[in-house]
Amino acid sequence: MQTLVVYSSRTGNTEKLARALAEALPDSELLPVAQAPANPSHDWVLVGYWAFRGGPDEAAGVYLRGLSGQKVALFGTLAAWPDSEHAAHCREAAERLLIEPERGNTVLGTFLCQGRLHTEPRHPLTPERRARLVEAAKHPNEADFQAARAFFTELRERCFPQT
Repeated sequence: MQTLVVYSSRTGNTEKLARALAEALPDSELLPVAQAPANPSHDWVLVGYWAFRGGPDEAAGVYLRGLSGQKVALFGTLAAWPDSEHAAHCREAAERLLIEPERGNTVLGTFLCQGRLHTEPRHPLTPERRARLVEAAKHPNEADFQAARAFFTELRERCFPQT
């Protein structure tokens, strides 16, 4: 089973996650989004992005919009809590790029974890927001890598059962 792991990374957070996934999944090819094929022939494609203004960053977004007829799983990093409403919005925005307009892609799943904020905060720093940003700066960490490996290993086994 051939896996293509594509990533866009500004601070290195998403690249670290992509490398952990490529090492964990057999027969993986790892490429930055700028070098990724527009029409991959792999069994599935994992696309990593850093969240920017409620969705994937521009480079990842362009790549996602260009895919057609692919089985795709997504992963991303963001400064918000990964189970927050904002994270859900980012996940949905990335998934929409794959399915609207209909191009025959199948979204298999999405994994999000925190990562260091790549710019100055746009909103006033309340004590809660400051605490979240301090925590986000500690990610992705080994626990995130382990969770991502487990998520994608299970996803691969479920979506591509061995015969």
